[in-house]
Amino acid sequence: MSSQLWLKVEWEKLLSPKKVYNSPDIRRNFDIHLWITVSQSFELLDIVKSIAEQLKIKPPSNLRGHHLNKLCECLNGKRYILVLDDVWSENFWTEIRNVLPDVENGSRVLTTTRSWDVAKRADPAHIPYHLQLLNHESSLKLFLKKALPQYPNEYHINNLSEISERFVKMCGGLPLALVVLGGILSNEQPTHDAWRKVLKRMNWRHVGSEVSEVLASSYDYLPFALKSCFMYFSAFREDFEIDAESLQWMWIAEGLIPQDDGSTLEDTAADFLEDLAKRSMIQVSRATSDGSITLCRIHDLMREVAMRKANDENFLTVCSNRDERSFSSARRLAVHQSNCDELLERANPNLRSLLLFECIPNCSGHRHIKVISDMRGPYAHSNAISNVGVEGLTQLRYVRFHSKVLHLENFIGRMRNLQTLELRYPHHLDLPDCFWNIKTLRHVVFPVSWTGSLGPPPKVDLKRLQTLRGIRNRESWGPGGNLPNLPNLRDLAIVVTEQLPIEVIVEFLCTLNELDRLAIKGRDFLLLDTSKFPFYANLTSLEYRGTGGSSFHGTTKFFDISLFPINLSQLALRYLELQQGHITVLEKLVRLKVLKFGSIQFVGGKMKFSTKGFPRLRELQFMQSNDVEELHIEKGAMPLLQQLRVDHCDNLELPRGLKYLTQLNSLSWYADPEKATTAVEEIRQLCKHVPTIVTEGLPQRRH
Repeated sequence: MSSQLWLKVEWEKLLSPKKVYNSPDIRRNFDIHLWITVSQSFELLDIVKSIAEQLKIKPPSNLRGHHLNKLCECLNGKRYILVLDDVWSENFWTEIRNVLPDVENGSRVLTTTRSWDVAKRADPAHIPYHLQLLNHESSLKLFLKKALPQYPNEYHINNLSEISERFVKMCGGLPLALVVLGGILSNEQPTHDAWRKVLKRMNWRHVGSEVSEVLASSYDYLPFALKSCFMYFSAFREDFEIDAESLQWMWIAEGLIPQDDGSTLEDTAADFLEDLAKRSMIQVSRATSDGSITLCRIHDLMREVAMRKANDENFLTVCSNRDERSFSSARRLAVHQSNCDELLERANPNLRSLLLFECIPNCSGHRHIKVISDMRGPYAHSNAISNVGVEGLTQLRYVRFHSKVLHLENFIGRMRNLQTLELRYPHHLDLPDCFWNIKTLRHVVFPVSWTGSLGPPPKVDLKRLQTLRGIRNRESWGPGGNLPNLPNLRDLAIVVTEQLPIEVIVEFLCTLNELDRLAIKGRDFLLLDTSKFPFYANLTSLEYRGTGGSSFHGTTKFFDISLFPINLSQLALRYLELQQGHITVLEKLVRLKVLKFGSIQFVGGKMKFSTKGFPRLRELQFMQSNDVEELHIEKGAMPLLQQLRVDHCDNLELPRGLKYLTQLNSLSWYADPEKATTAVEEIRQLCKHVPTIVTEGLPQRRH
């Protein structure tokens, strides 16, 4: 590697390099950005798989030469930054350097480690960079921002000056310790006596233990019910992106969420996750426009706390490739290795939960299992499973698979306690009618293929069902009560076939009082008067998907602003024919925060965003919409827009009005290299005010 940057970080002084990785200069000057967590259980194949997945190529099953060549092809000629985070092995660079192409174009490799010896051995020609800790002033500012979020500059009023100084000193300049300790105190009364009690409870065992004690104390100060939810994070790999929705459903299936008469279990679980985030015990990776967490992760030092507590309580055991321990007493297993069947033979016969990161074993011998979660992600579907072995597991409450499960329909109807079924692989599957007779169902998610799996039959009564995605209507649905009864459904994604009269789907939608999210494909539903539906005031997310531009013909069909729910914050329009008159209506949706266009046919090719239009819009996306040739953005339009994504809109010219979007902090522009009409240099010149610019497939300069 022609040029490298090596970063040394001591164990007690860990600072996240994310700020470097996400800084505006870094995002602007590199074509490809890769972040790989290495950790102690380093395996070269795992690193290569992670790089391949982030490059969106099929990950290899081994390290054959053609796999490495394909990997190098994706990196050759591109300026890339590769972060290899948390390296422990002194021989790591010797093994990984042969995987990466030799470059002379300014690419960079940033490696973080807690070992000085690892840093020195990585490249003797370069001196490791030692990250400095926060000084006292910066430490105090960060601590008070977390401890007193409402009035961080008024801490002296309640005689908190002296004790604040003592807390800050204990954290030793480590940001993680400062925000965690601040999170603990944010739940206490802002008085000297209350804070002094917290200080007294932290009994330091020996000099130098302050930072570890601060992190461990964050667990001690959790409410009882929240402690189990925090320990659950020990199951996930370092730097693993956790789907918040699935995590909350697993908590519910495990019985970790207490019943609150005023809230659903799902609402309480969401509150628990938000509480952990406010305490800085987990990190939010992505959130919706209304602030709901969608992706999260846990810092590796906090993960160590979670693992230690989970081990002490025999709550959950993590099985990695280098484990030689006995798992005979473990109630929950997180399996990070490939020999699942062999491991399961040694497991507790009363095992209740399996979180699987490498493979799916035969589980049929463990009849008490309640949770089976395939955490392998979207790339797992390429390897079909012939026999998962979940037949006979009648106690299952939560099931999630990313790979095809053969013959699942033969025994799934016997899972009489099932609450959540997540089938994420892109294969068509119609479950038997007996499946819909499971009264405990709360969440059913089929692949978002938009062919739809067959939905529930008429007159089925599912009062607990809240999520139903990826279904199509049955032809047997009909008027006069011949519809499924789903009174508490919140989230629906449905394909409506041509055989179903529109009056029937209207009658069905009129039975959904609690609906909050709706995605619907087929027909001309854009002209339905949503104000007649009982969920009119509740609906916040709406997606209309046509059948290839067939929803609008000619120039006379327009929809009225009154047809959209009054509290709508997210709207997606896909495979529809639109024109400027529709945009003029949409920009009056004053509560709209996210707008997505996908594969739309736009009459005239020129789309205009008017002054004062979309007053609260935060995110705008254009996906594969070649008919959009120009975006005219007037000054004062979309004044709060923060994110703009343009994905393979081959005929779209760079909008000059981008300079008016003063709040824009992220611009992503993806194109076909052979069709791109915009150049990277043009974007950078016009968008100097945008901190993060990501481009792919664009030439450096226009020819």
